Amino acid sequence: MKADKVERLYRKYAKMMLCAAHSATNDPQLAEDAVQQTFEKLLRMEDRIKEEEEKMTGGLLILMTRQAVSELFEKKTKAVGMQTVDDENTPEAVDEMGDILGLIFQKDFVQDLTKSLGWLKEKYSVPIILRYGYEMNNDEIARLLHIDKGKVCVRIHRGMKKIREYLEKGGGL
Repeated sequence: MKADKVERLYRKYAKMMLCAAHSATNDPQLAEDAVQQTFEKLLRMEDRIKEEEEKMTGGLLILMTRQAVSELFEKKTKAVGMQTVDDENTPEAVDEMGDILGLIFQKDFVQDLTKSLGWLKEKYSVPIILRYGYEMNNDEIARLLHIDKGKVCVRIHRGMKKIREYLEKGGGL
């Protein structure tokens, strides 16, 4: 039974997860590794995933995949740090290190953003986090949340308005 559920989740979400991982890394092999790592984790926590809650399940799997990308980049960072001085000066190594550092900063930013928006209703905070934290476009967010693009725009707009009102009243993020 456990394998059946994971297989259904794989058929339903793997392509979307691979796209999210690839957009974060532009490395097809690393993206595939991240998706595989996510499904390995999913096997251990399968009983806590509710298939019928599509929005939450899809969002959770995308976030887990992005986390796996971050973890794989961190491993890569350590490996890059062990290279010889000559290897570190190649343009590819410099570009790769910039990508890795960018993703690490992005991970910290997303965690801070998520924690800061804990007071905001989920229907507003999730699109904002996906848009500004994960740099997803409105079409990607709409597909992920299974809502139309117009709703994504409205929820982001209303969420930002609520944040502005909250800050004007003296609340802090």
